[in-house]
Amino acid sequence: ELYHVIEDLNKKEKITVIMVSHDIKCSIGHSTHVLHLQDEGTFFGTVAEYKKSSQAKRFLGGCCDHD
Repeated sequence: ELYHVIEDLNKKEKITVIMVSHDIKCSIGHSTHVLHLQDEGTFFGTVAEYKKSSQAKRFLGGCCDHD
């Protein structure tokens, strides 16, 4: 899977990866940080912080309230 290849490049080769995706649910499973741009506001922080944010709750419908 593409996400695994990108994750390996990041971890093994120490390459910074900036990815643009509309598949947030899958992306946050392979990310350390999230930049969420939306008309209602911008969020930048760790995946754990994002899961607790108002942007995530609105965008994902509360799917990430628990880990």
